[in-house]
Amino acid sequence: MRPTEKLAVSAVCFDLDGTLLDTVPLIVASHQFALADFPHLSTDTPYLISTIGLPLEAVYNEKLLGSGARNLMNRFIDHNIAHTQTHIAVFRGIVPMLEQLRATGIPLGVVTAKRRDQAIMALDLFDMMPYFDVVLGREDSSRHKPDPEPLKEALRRLQIEDSRQLLYVGDSIYDLMAANNLGSYSAAVAWSQTSREALLEQNPTLWLEQAHDLPAKIRPV
Repeated sequence: MRPTEKLAVSAVCFDLDGTLLDTVPLIVASHQFALADFPHLSTDTPYLISTIGLPLEAVYNEKLLGSGARNLMNRFIDHNIAHTQTHIAVFRGIVPMLEQLRATGIPLGVVTAKRRDQAIMALDLFDMMPYFDVVLGREDSSRHKPDPEPLKEALRRLQIEDSRQLLYVGDSIYDLMAANNLGSYSAAVAWSQTSREALLEQNPTLWLEQAHDLPAKIRPV
């Protein structure tokens, strides 16, 4: 669905990894580091990319249970934090787009499966925190994307009652599924490492070829 008229929205929330920030190569490298001592587990890059958008507990609990999974998560987090300052970037056009949206008065948020402190650390590297009214990480909800609970929590904190007027922008099928499950608007980004076909199968409300496309497609309620 690609509306010809501007969408009236009460808030815009963004996924972080692969949507606002180019973190996917580091995420893949951190998984490969965590799994280096487990040759029977897949470190195939396309597979690892397909798990982005899920919390670490979901990724590693499918492989190992108990303390083994916890050790893998700790290895991933340690590697990821150690390399965040040198191995991530902002996607082109993101900051000007956020500046335009802030000028409209539309509340903005980040809803990520990343741990909140890691998300804030990454945003702070590029002085992006002032653009956002809320930043939610995986510890802020008991269920996670594609369940809509993280988006519901963002709406609660933004004091917005009508979930249909939320736009959630993401790069993974889990982002779009969460928005669909909530009954809100969704936008898929063309700079995703997920295939266009897989994203379009989720019937996003908007398709964004470039970040600067978004402000022209929406307006405040």
